[in-house]
Amino acid sequence: MFIFYVKFEVKEVNVLNKTIAKKINQQMNKEFQSSYLYLNISNYYNSMGFSGFKVWFDTQFQIELEHARLFITYLLQHGEKIDFDNAKSNNCKYFYDFLEPMELSLLNERNNRLSINEIYNLAKDMNDCNTISFIADFISNHLMERDDFLRKFIVEIDSCGFKKMNFKIEERSFRFAFGKK
Repeated sequence: MFIFYVKFEVKEVNVLNKTIAKKINQQMNKEFQSSYLYLNISNYYNSMGFSGFKVWFDTQFQIELEHARLFITYLLQHGEKIDFDNAKSNNCKYFYDFLEPMELSLLNERNNRLSINEIYNLAKDMNDCNTISFIADFISNHLMERDDFLRKFIVEIDSCGFKKMNFKIEERSFRFAFGKK
């Protein structure tokens, strides 16, 4: 006869304020929507023959999925349920020029940052130190680089006179400008 002893560990769960939990859940869904946007942009650049931009936006797609996972983990650690809003790729569209996807990406990044700042400020107002720490860490480790790259890239391309270029007409000269044969 065997006797098994099972030790159960009960962890204390810090319960989140329902408003903060809802905002974090909404942000998680925004991260999924961003991933779809970047996948759509990746496919656009791939169809235009720009494999480097395709790879960069594929990477951004993966990063956004990781961001969503971080928010999911945080919610679960605090005993919250995950509410997927069936994030769809409502961003699937044809882009009319080379810069439009970059500009849309920058706008998306800025909107996400505003949403994340809103969570931070709400947590600060409610004196939720765990969420303040989580969001501050998220901001410092995940937000700044892409925005800076997109902003600088758009300025550079715009200064070269490529803004709003019709790709189908000017594809050959544009490929030459970017060193593609």
